[in-house]
Amino acid sequence: MNRRWAFASLILVGAMASALCFTNDAYAARAPRNKSEIDAWNKYLENKVCGQGALWFNDKNGNYGPSNGWEQGYYSTGVQAVAHNQEYITIYLHGSAVMGGECTGLPFYATQIQSLSSRMTIHGTNLLRGRGDASGWTSIGDSLPATLDIRNVATPGDPNGQVLYLTFWRCGDFRENTSIGRCRAETLPVRIIRQASPWRAEGESYIRRETAGNNNVDRDWQKATLFAKPGETIGFTHRLAMRDANANQQIRHTIRGHNLPRSPHISASEDASVIDFGWSSPPLRRDTFIQHYGPYSGAKNPWNVMRYTIKASDAGKNICQRIEWAPASYTGGVAGSNYACAVVPYEYTLKPSIDVASTTIMLGQKKVSGVQGSIYNSGPTRSKPTRSAVVRFVAKAGNTIAESGDNVKMSIENPCELAAHIAAKHGVTISGACKDLYKDGSDRDFPVNQTMIHSSDDDINGLPVQSGDRVCYATVVAAYKQEVGKETSSYAVKCVVVSKKPKVQFWGGDVRAGVSFGGTASKGLVQTSMTILDDKRYGSWAEYGILSPQNIISASGAGLSDGGPAGGLAREYNTLTFRNTKTPYGQFGRLTGYNYPAIKGTDSGSIKIGDGQLSGNAEYRAAQVEITGGTVKTGVYITVYGRTVRITGDITYANGPLSSVGAIPQLIIRADHIIIEPNVQRVDAWLLANKTVSTCAEAKNGKGWPESDLLASGACDKQQLRVNGPIVTGSLYLRRTHGSDQTDFGKPAEILNLRPDAYLANYGRSRDSGAIQTMYSRELPPRF
Repeated sequence: MNRRWAFASLILVGAMASALCFTNDAYAARAPRNKSEIDAWNKYLENKVCGQGALWFNDKNGNYGPSNGWEQGYYSTGVQAVAHNQEYITIYLHGSAVMGGECTGLPFYATQIQSLSSRMTIHGTNLLRGRGDASGWTSIGDSLPATLDIRNVATPGDPNGQVLYLTFWRCGDFRENTSIGRCRAETLPVRIIRQASPWRAEGESYIRRETAGNNNVDRDWQKATLFAKPGETIGFTHRLAMRDANANQQIRHTIRGHNLPRSPHISASEDASVIDFGWSSPPLRRDTFIQHYGPYSGAKNPWNVMRYTIKASDAGKNICQRIEWAPASYTGGVAGSNYACAVVPYEYTLKPSIDVASTTIMLGQKKVSGVQGSIYNSGPTRSKPTRSAVVRFVAKAGNTIAESGDNVKMSIENPCELAAHIAAKHGVTISGACKDLYKDGSDRDFPVNQTMIHSSDDDINGLPVQSGDRVCYATVVAAYKQEVGKETSSYAVKCVVVSKKPKVQFWGGDVRAGVSFGGTASKGLVQTSMTILDDKRYGSWAEYGILSPQNIISASGAGLSDGGPAGGLAREYNTLTFRNTKTPYGQFGRLTGYNYPAIKGTDSGSIKIGDGQLSGNAEYRAAQVEITGGTVKTGVYITVYGRTVRITGDITYANGPLSSVGAIPQLIIRADHIIIEPNVQRVDAWLLANKTVSTCAEAKNGKGWPESDLLASGACDKQQLRVNGPIVTGSLYLRRTHGSDQTDFGKPAEILNLRPDAYLANYGRSRDSGAIQTMYSRELPPRF
């Protein structure tokens, strides 16, 4: 039955075929599947005769895979990439035909096939193109092999390859070896694409120390890692060359580095390690440099990134560069050179230091001001990552700790344990009042020069300390030099002594310093201590006046007898203070000094005076006199003369009963030096010394006289001393340290009391003469 075709489009061109449909009982025909089928379809439209054939070459012979689309499987017309050096390949001739409805089920052949191209040999003369089926085309047919000479065809690596136009003779028929007159020469294109030649790119990286001798010169390069110090400049060079073959290839090269700056043009989107990059464009010639970096003429050195000067902060780092490239070879991939590196070793010494605003604090003080801990790195590099701490601890009285030390084999994780370990090195046991004021929470490195790690005032309110204790502060740092680890530490210690300011009180009389008040040759100074705690002022004081030709730092008129406000003005507690330190004010004329006759009979010998020698009137003379103590009986008058008089026991006047003022006992001691032992609590006597009176005989380091010794809280703090009687001396050394503690900060160590019995005893004895002689008289200005 004849069928007539109807077409939606008259011409099929390019890669697309219009849809086909049949009239009457027609059915849809498939679209052409390659360029040759389009030509066959157009022939069919032109001639209206079935058996319009198509032919094409490809490299497939069976196993076509999916073949129902454009240039798919059996209908493909390309040749896959061949080896870069291949000379001959086998290609296959395939065909099809438009059969229409009238030729369905019939075979169709290409016959009398013969190559007309010198490069091609076809192996056979007949090719079954398939049988007509319901699609209006033949089914998949056979293939006919042909050998193709591809010598000097296509450049290896060229993705476009080269097209060969192959001409052959062929006819068409529904049978083999015959022809229905459709014979002609046909030329078909075959695109040959060669794989790239087996080229590879080869890169190397080198390093050197920059010197005056190699500046801007290509020499002294090494692959081995070098060691560099801060201040030295290192250089890098990178060489990327083509090996084995030429390549029609573009290669990206990247300079990658560690711990180095990058070129400013590098985008933030690039990895942080990218220092520079670029492209090498084809053609790339065998055994030539396709890129060359270096700090010398002729090499690429953008923004001088091929040089780097080592900094102190680079310690512990590897300063490295290498070159990477992609593709690495004709097979693709990424490759890179070995890193060229400079190692910057640590070289440093950390010296901890600790500062405190004062060297002493008062007993009862609530804070220690100005605690500052620092670490000094003498360089030349930064330190290894390490840790530091500032710790406070208390060393009990009598203990001392070296101000610095190192090689402490203990972790810094627990600063108080470390402080105890440091103290134990010096035979010191610390109290439980330890506190870490600062501790690194994580590892840190210290740059060259000073780094303060802590600065604060330390709250010590309630800290269990006694006078003489030391509140110590230590700065500790681990790994204090490059060759030791974090389990070994160095330290610096500074201690403030818990001290107290002993007080003295003068009762019943004035205090006068200086031989003559206001005289140019006069020397006199009155200076006593004050303690300010809890907004209250505690200090030494005199009940009446204080007079001196020089400064007076004290309190007169009993101005501090019950303490005073911390912020009070000095004039408020110095109502009876007289000093000649500013002219013309304060000039009160000359006050005559005391003139004592020379002490005779005291050049040699020693005596000891006890209770038995104090029971009757007596006079004692010797170079060395010891008074062991006792009671001076009523009515007794005793004088003692000596070069040195040492009082080793309490001396008291008998309490009576007294029948008259003449019965008042009296002991007068005249000497060059009068020394009172620390166990003595009371001395009822006149103390008249040409040179010194010391209220506590103990002297440090075995020295005999107290002038050169400092006060020590543990030496003379057990007893309070009370002297009932006048004291006249060249220098008065008040060496007791009793009192002035938490129980009573105003409690005096000495009470020097000029009682009325001193005046009355003299009056009782003067009555025996029966006359009063006036030696001189002077009119005094009124006292308001």
